[in-house]
Amino acid sequence: MTAIQFQNQLVSNHPLLSKFAYQFTRNLEDARDLVQDTMMKAIKYRDQFEDGTNLRGWLFTIMRNTFINQCNQRKHRQKAASTTFKDAGLEWERQVQADAISQMSASDIIAMVDALPKECKVVFQLFLDGFHYEEIASQVGIPVGTVKSRIFYARKSLMTKMAEMN
Repeated sequence: MTAIQFQNQLVSNHPLLSKFAYQFTRNLEDARDLVQDTMMKAIKYRDQFEDGTNLRGWLFTIMRNTFINQCNQRKHRQKAASTTFKDAGLEWERQVQADAISQMSASDIIAMVDALPKECKVVFQLFLDGFHYEEIASQVGIPVGTVKSRIFYARKSLMTKMAEMN
């Protein structure tokens, strides 16, 4: 098949490709883009098309694979953007925390820890002293889950107080 014949057949398949693309995308503009990408790839890889085979089937396969690849790329970009924003948010939070702590004196921090409720203060001080959750649980006589929740509450309370001071 000559290049002119190939392009004529491409053009004659355009309406069917447009309908097929719309079924994938459900959006007219995206369907047009998908048809254009499909035709560009068909022209680029024309030498891989075997004469005497089904051109329409070959074009539909190119379109389907292009659509799948675009969907996968979109998912990866969204995931990467989400992760980047999440990481940026965590980094900003850490920086705010570091700034807040650096502007406080040791006596301010000790006073905040002392102001914690007794059940949280004991557990949190043992945690700060380097004891593991299981060790704290056996010393205080409470379940490990309670130790974890009290440490969480103490951290959250301290962070709130530090943020209020700034």
